[in-house]
Amino acid sequence: MTNDYFLRCPHFPLDYISSKVSSGIGALKRLREFVDQSTLVKVYNALIQPYFDYCCEVWDCLNEGLSDRLQKLQNRAARLIMNLKNEHGQSVIARQSLGLITLKERRSQMKAKLMYKTVNGLAPQRLCEIFKNSNEIHNYNLRGSLTKLCIPKPKTEFLKKSFGYSGAKLWNEIP
Repeated sequence: MTNDYFLRCPHFPLDYISSKVSSGIGALKRLREFVDQSTLVKVYNALIQPYFDYCCEVWDCLNEGLSDRLQKLQNRAARLIMNLKNEHGQSVIARQSLGLITLKERRSQMKAKLMYKTVNGLAPQRLCEIFKNSNEIHNYNLRGSLTKLCIPKPKTEFLKKSFGYSGAKLWNEIP
């Protein structure tokens, strides 16, 4: 396949992540009988978790089907580390005993951390320029106007999934 195929494929990043995570899970499976559980967790953190985390703030707007596809991979890895069968409820038990949160929650946490860096000027300048405080838009001295961000008015669902909209909305929802 040529590079043109990957550029035209609408789910290329997800397919790429899925294939890399699947090969990491294969490595876990081969190592399982030779090492202990703590080593398997370290291998998971080194080989699999970075693929879930890389730029997850930007592609956090996955629909439920694509999000579930990634979550199944994390569940499979957790069950493999804990040596549990693929039965109802085993994935939750494996994740909880390993101290893993769901990928959706993790993406939300990572986005909140990036928003903190952006609001406090710790992120790259280009990223900081996307967001404006509410008090920069109007002159009203309202409660919380110093900490709240201006949320753009979305006219399409596409804009609701953008980082500028979802990041500002997430930041404003933090108590």
